[in-house]
Amino acid sequence: MPFGFGLPALTPLRRAVVPLCFLGSLLVEALQWAFGTGVPQVEDVLLNTLGAALGYALFRAKFASP
Repeated sequence: MPFGFGLPALTPLRRAVVPLCFLGSLLVEALQWAFGTGVPQVEDVLLNTLGAALGYALFRAKFASP
């Protein structure tokens, strides 16, 4: 949720926040697989993306202009 809420405040690409968080999470999991550190799991990607979407929804609810 922190990235979904904080990233839109830092970038003008607000609609790209959730896809960027998805790609970032996917990158972390791919690096875990490539280097053998940690356990890469599809659930991590899904839950991180869901958290980013919820954080972005909160950002829009708080800062969206009426």
